[in-house]
Amino acid sequence: MNFRKVSIFVCSLLLVACKSTSIESSKTPNLISTAIENRDTIKPIIFIEAMYPEQAFKAGVQGFCKVSFDLSKDSGLSKPINIDIIECTPQKTFENSCTSAVSKWRFKGIESLSTNESTDGLITTCKFKLSGV
Repeated sequence: MNFRKVSIFVCSLLLVACKSTSIESSKTPNLISTAIENRDTIKPIIFIEAMYPEQAFKAGVQGFCKVSFDLSKDSGLSKPINIDIIECTPQKTFENSCTSAVSKWRFKGIESLSTNESTDGLITTCKFKLSGV
């Protein structure tokens, strides 16, 4: 019985979190197109949105976390490595969620990316905004 209640609660929380992080498409370009702020052609082909931390969600806390990372030199799909926090507001709230999501992103292999752009020092910002707040 407790498992069922917990499952229902978790599913409800996930649905609310998904809705709370939605972005109006008419105002904002596709998330993937804006995922890498300082590059023109390097975009993730597998993009995982950062989950809203439960405590921040319950407390109504909003903010962002900006991170930098490099791409692995693996053949096939490249993955983010050396993920570093640049700035997060509020501190110690969104860091784990953002770095966890970014670490799951995947990019075309280095060999298939444009040689005009460096695969080091990529920057992205995870935004945490509650709708209706």
